[in-house]
Amino acid sequence: MTPSRRRARQLKAEAERFEGEAAILQKIDKMQPAANLRLQTAAEYRARAELLEKQARLEDLSVRKVALRKGKRTYYRWIASWREGAKIRTVYLGSCNKITRERALEKARKMKAQALGLGLVRNRGKTKKSPSTVSTGCFPRCWGDTR
Repeated sequence: MTPSRRRARQLKAEAERFEGEAAILQKIDKMQPAANLRLQTAAEYRARAELLEKQARLEDLSVRKVALRKGKRTYYRWIASWREGAKIRTVYLGSCNKITRERALEKARKMKAQALGLGLVRNRGKTKKSPSTVSTGCFPRCWGDTR
């Protein structure tokens, strides 16, 4: 169980507890504002739990190394699988010689998010450098290096 799924379950349990308290408070005279506050908190917890469930769906992914034999040679590649409805989708991610496991996992998360229509919930902090921050020291003079 992923940490996001565990936290989502905790939030759902808290929401149920608040809803139970709200039901009790609604029966008592002059406690309607407190009951409304409990219901509002429960709704917020349920909304957060729903977002965490989507995130957990993306985290619940495994990437594995598979051997492919052609004649006497053996090639290794990264494969990921996930469930889409009643079917299991298996996706080729790349050669083990060309990409690392972390890169394959990142690629699989993007593909799974796109396939399930979830969108990436969490940014892993890996961003590409913009062209303005790339050093031009290795480029020839005709490419704009004015040294």
